[in-house]
Amino acid sequence: MFGLSREWLTHQGKVVPSIIALSHDEQVARLRLACPEAVPRALVAGDVTFDRLLASDVLRETYRRALGVRNGQRLVVVSSTWGPQSLLSVDPDLPRRLALELPVDEFRVAVALHPNIWHGHSAWQVRGWLSAARRSGVLLLPELEGWKGALIASEAVIGDHGSVTYYAAALGRPVLLAATPDNAVAADSPIALMLATAPRLDRGQPLLKQVADAVDKHDPMALAELRALASSAPGQATALLRSAIYGQLDLTQPTWEAETTAVPVSTEVLPLPEACLVECHWHHDTWAEVVRYPAERLRERDLRSRTAHLAVGTDEPRQRWLQLADVVIDHRPGPHPDEWIRQTLAAMPGCVVAAAQDPRGRWFAGTDDQLLAFESPPGAGALCASAVFSWVGAGRSLSELPAEFELVTGAARHTVFVIRRPHPAQ
Repeated sequence: MFGLSREWLTHQGKVVPSIIALSHDEQVARLRLACPEAVPRALVAGDVTFDRLLASDVLRETYRRALGVRNGQRLVVVSSTWGPQSLLSVDPDLPRRLALELPVDEFRVAVALHPNIWHGHSAWQVRGWLSAARRSGVLLLPELEGWKGALIASEAVIGDHGSVTYYAAALGRPVLLAATPDNAVAADSPIALMLATAPRLDRGQPLLKQVADAVDKHDPMALAELRALASSAPGQATALLRSAIYGQLDLTQPTWEAETTAVPVSTEVLPLPEACLVECHWHHDTWAEVVRYPAERLRERDLRSRTAHLAVGTDEPRQRWLQLADVVIDHRPGPHPDEWIRQTLAAMPGCVVAAAQDPRGRWFAGTDDQLLAFESPPGAGALCASAVFSWVGAGRSLSELPAEFELVTGAARHTVFVIRRPHPAQ
């Protein structure tokens, strides 16, 4: 336990703090071994942060929606403490590789870094280190409060010996350890127990199956002991600390109850990569299965696919992806999407399909000589554009497209209605 040694608690032989707030009874025994003269100052007050997480967990869907996690998607939080044995130090490329290997519509990735990383290296440096991951749709969480809401919204946490990983395990989230130093924590500490019992992430093997198995095969009782060791006074930390502080100041406490505050709902939204490598396959001409990955995947030789196409949004800043685009998509509603499609395809001769929406939210997709309009659920317009590309790529006319079809992405199904189609003679 950091901070319980005689070196930290005494000066010239005298105990300095008036109150030493501990989260669990087991820490009293630890304090007794390290600095017995400080034990009379100990107060087992529980853990305010853990209480806030527990109190907010009932609104998990609210935190998911605020982050932009859709139904059927799984949020993976990558957590790193600081120092040479931390996850970010051991494998700084892990967030990017996760984004490249996990399908965009099935998994989202967020990164929570210890404040010491931000302040030790600067926000500019941190963002630079993770720039490729961020381009691939990874959210870099704000340094102080951001990780809490993400932890509540998460389906799995990949971490190290930091406290965020421990909080995740105590909340009952599946945990995969990507860095497990032997000498960074006391051998008999709760975090040492977590390092000994939580499953490992094999960073040298494909990541998708490991993450999916961690979620699908998770047994919440496997790490139940870690939850019990998080606090000896669950739900009581605010009241116990307020009472101790007012008593120390010799002041009368307020008459109202001390309340645990909820974790702030995120104002940050998980970004979708502007350029995606898309696999799309039609089944029985009634539904299309779509799997999307960040276009950064094209840079990895082992992850390339001969059957995928490149779908690029107009906000994509890298000219290379726009030059290689098979499908181009404008997400901004405009008054004449059909005209935009015609002009864009004329200017981009290597592009096959262009898609845009009108002010009413209807989507239009077209080729050089055919145009159709359709209604789709929010966020599914780009998926429809890829379905159109796959349809015409098989040599079929847009006039033959079913009036109603489904798009399937992982566990999510979207129904699309064609509201205007080209004449068969077009």
